[in-house]
Amino acid sequence: MITLICDNAMMNKSRKLLDYIKSQDIKIEIIYSANIFPNLNLIGRLWRFTKKKLLSNKYCSKFMKFKAVLEDFFEIDLCKMKKELKLLMNDKFQVFGL
Repeated sequence: MITLICDNAMMNKSRKLLDYIKSQDIKIEIIYSANIFPNLNLIGRLWRFTKKKLLSNKYCSKFMKFKAVLEDFFEIDLCKMKKELKLLMNDKFQVFGL
C-alpha cells in the first residue's frame, strides 16, 4: 500500500486523479492535510525564496519580461546564493508519526 499525503488543492481532489488512483492495481491511500507540511515541499521553498529575492514589490508588465527575469535569476543569480540555498534546501525537518 502507498500512502499519499496531499494538501487540499483542487487538483489533488479532481475526479480524474481519483479515478486514476482507483484504477491502479496497488492500494493507494490519500490523506488530505491542512497546509501544515510546507517544509516538506522543496519546490515550494525554492519558489518562496525566489519571490522574496526577485519579485518582492516588483511588477513585470509583459510575460516575456517576467520570463527573462526568472531565467536570469535561475541561470546566473541563484549560483551566487549557494550559502543561503544550502540552509533552505535541506532535509532537516521535523517528522511526525502517522
